[in-house]
Amino acid sequence: MTQPIASDNQAIRKLIRSYERATGLTSCFRPTGPVFEQLGGLTGLHVSPFCVIPRRDQMDLCRREDAADLHEQFAQPTLPLMRTCHAGASEIIVPVHWQNQLVLVVFFGQFRVTDDQPSTLPRWPDAKIKHAIQLLTTLQSHLLAIYQQRLANRPKPDDPRLEQVIDWLTMHISEDPSLEALANMLCVSPTWASHLIRQLAGKPFTQLKDDIRVERAKHLLANSPLKVASIAAQLGMDDANYFSRFFKRKTGTTASDYRKVHQVAWDV
Repeated sequence: MTQPIASDNQAIRKLIRSYERATGLTSCFRPTGPVFEQLGGLTGLHVSPFCVIPRRDQMDLCRREDAADLHEQFAQPTLPLMRTCHAGASEIIVPVHWQNQLVLVVFFGQFRVTDDQPSTLPRWPDAKIKHAIQLLTTLQSHLLAIYQQRLANRPKPDDPRLEQVIDWLTMHISEDPSLEALANMLCVSPTWASHLIRQLAGKPFTQLKDDIRVERAKHLLANSPLKVASIAAQLGMDDANYFSRFFKRKTGTTASDYRKVHQVAWDV
């Protein structure tokens, strides 16, 4: 299966959808770094009917498998592989590494390989799984090439320390990063970190973090089917009502109105 390398967001969505059709699976796109973070809305697999109950009753386990455990599981580059999640569904994982760092994971599923797994999932024979993994190995190569292209084309700030700060905050925004945590990353005191951010960004730490949250929220509202509560959680906010007030205060419009105007079509 041959695909041209195109790095704009819509082209990447079409690329992922083409591999969904080729494998007969649904995907979930999980960036672990800033280059792909605006594409975090490709989440069809993990909002599937099968996932409704596990995500309702065991959300912490789902989040850990989807995000927190990924760096540990894929510390070293590897080809696509099959795994079974805590709820019993099998899926194929496509990890993408750059310079030995995990930058992206795409999940494809769900199915079962044994009778012990949930009967609501389709049974897949070994040959079908092997064929899907072969196809997704090609996708892995495409995504790495796209990552390298996007990385090379990113605008460079005047001071590389600002890029470092923005990248770190973007990667950790779901954890509601503190000034102290940022200072530890920079190996400076919180007072000096605060001064440095004002000097580099021209705004205080809290405003910079809020600006990153707003941009991330806009992208998720426009580019994903996620509910407001799920978007709030990805921004480090446990209270969906607080997020709604925050978004309206920062943008002058409600999250639902913003989505109505800006949401993209998902069937490509």
